[in-house]
Amino acid sequence: MADYAPVLAGDLATFTAGAAITGWQLLAYTGPDTVAPTAGPTLAFAGVAAEDAAAGGPVTVHTGTAVHDSSAAAQLAAPAAPAPTTAATGGTVAAGTYQVAVTYVNASGETAGSAAGQVIAAGGTSTITVPSPAAAPGAAGWYAYVSQPGGTAASATRQQAAGSPTAIGTALTLTAPPSAGGATVPVANTTGITPGELVGAGPAGQVAGGPAAGAELGVAIRSSPPAGGATRWKTTRG
Repeated sequence: MADYAPVLAGDLATFTAGAAITGWQLLAYTGPDTVAPTAGPTLAFAGVAAEDAAAGGPVTVHTGTAVHDSSAAAQLAAPAAPAPTTAATGGTVAAGTYQVAVTYVNASGETAGSAAGQVIAAGGTSTITVPSPAAAPGAAGWYAYVSQPGGTAASATRQQAAGSPTAIGTALTLTAPPSAGGATVPVANTTGITPGELVGAGPAGQVAGGPAAGAELGVAIRSSPPAGGATRWKTTRG
């Protein structure tokens, strides 16, 4: 990309590029009068690059209050169906057939549920282990949804507390009967940026939803499309 102009411009300033920069990227201060593309939430936000720049060269930056169409990460796709397993010792899961779905979670929300996996517990002292879905860019954790014995995938309920997803790469083992009190499997994907959501800096100079507390840069005006692309947002600092 060559030059980038905001929808509604703020101020312009010139800095030294601390790394290669592409016009449109969100920039952060990395040294005296030096900026580089953001790598995640930051309090050192400088503005949005107005042009491409080579490392060590000058770069013009849109600073102050403005309205931008910035590149944003795409919504997360739902994970693949899990392959849950059971053990005949170590728990009190009742005998029966269980349906299991999983979702990804990021700072903005949660994906729709995966296709269901199935596991048959023998009962008595059984456990159910739900493996973590594969790592995915932007995924911060995952939820497991497990039915009651003989239940359908649609009746499966979340087994972790709201706001406490399991870390990617960590399995979830149920040693007691699955809880029936959690939310049911979501059908909508809420991992993209939505209008009115606070936004912050993300990796590679992209805008991201759900920034770390105190590191918000502005508020989203338009949603980010499922396939990624531009999100319109208004700066509140910079």
